[in-house]
Amino acid sequence: MPEDLATLLQSLAGVSREPANAELLDLRDRIHSMSRKQMSHDDGLRLVMDSEDLAQDALLALVRGVHEFRGKTWGEFFAFSRSLIERQKIDLRRHHGREKRTSHAESSQCSSNQALDTDSPSVLASGKEDRQKLLALLEELPEPKREAMRMRLQSLDYETIADKLEMSPANARQTVSRAIRMLRELW
Repeated sequence: MPEDLATLLQSLAGVSREPANAELLDLRDRIHSMSRKQMSHDDGLRLVMDSEDLAQDALLALVRGVHEFRGKTWGEFFAFSRSLIERQKIDLRRHHGREKRTSHAESSQCSSNQALDTDSPSVLASGKEDRQKLLALLEELPEPKREAMRMRLQSLDYETIADKLEMSPANARQTVSRAIRMLRELW
């Protein structure tokens, strides 16, 4: 096992207090990149969260589940991380009522990155009801969270949101993240 991977695993597991800063930053970026690939633009889960939220949840799951990792290489570690992200996404879909529990075939579809079948009338009706509920809850958010979230739901990037709200892109991202958190609580 590479020494830097062993250091990262010990740091994630809380065994070592030695900071693995470079590895942690790289891990965060890679997890976010993998999460972005999991969240397509037409993914219904985007109504309640974005890839950053998925990445945060996946990082927490990784910290909690690092003791389950049995591999020896970076490739195995990133495959393990990718499976955690996929599992996290499925759990979040279930939590937000967007995925019906069906057969094992659906689970294998998710892991092979194929789109879920969302053409049934009941799924479309459920999506419409959820969108109406989301829009109603959006009105309960304070400014600028409400406006930032509206713009994000219109698929505007954080730089555009930042320009319109006269804030930094990092602040825009944080504002949207806090709005999503508040919406989850209200939901």
